Amino acid sequence: MPFQPQTCRIIGIDPGSRTTGFALIQSSPSRGRNSYELIELGIWRPGGGQDYLARIAAIHANLTTLLRSTQPTHLVMESVYVGRYPQSAIKLSELRGALLAAAFTHELVIKQLSATYAKKAITGGGSTTKQGVAHVLKGFFPASPLLEQPQPPDATDALALALAYALTKSVDDRIHDAIPR
Repeated sequence: MPFQPQTCRIIGIDPGSRTTGFALIQSSPSRGRNSYELIELGIWRPGGGQDYLARIAAIHANLTTLLRSTQPTHLVMESVYVGRYPQSAIKLSELRGALLAAAFTHELVIKQLSATYAKKAITGGGSTTKQGVAHVLKGFFPASPLLEQPQPPDATDALALALAYALTKSVDDRIHDAIPR
């Protein structure tokens, strides 16, 4: 059976306990070169006076609302990076758990990518600056009014995750379909 590209909606999430970036794209491989459309892009920044658990609840509620209104098929989230601050990694993992629970509730396909992987997929280099990634992303979405103004790095990181997954998913689908059964 010949390869049949599928349209899918992919939400990218760059989780953070103070600021969480999100981006929603639609991948329509049958449209050829211009097969990606940017639908939503932004950040969630719960009130600074809220305690940590209240911020998790607020970000979870924001994601749930977005999932209900936009009906994505896939969710890709930045994988956990544990650096010098293990307490921060634990808090981030708690937030990720809440966001993953929302995604599972909506029966999304879930993927986790590292920031380095997303940068390599988008720019060809894993050490590209955030500004460099944002510049390259504009080339993928030249007609998007959402990218006319500079965006917070959390939002463009989420967009890079969604696009990196869309690009690799297309290749993976073709490989899968090419294997004789």
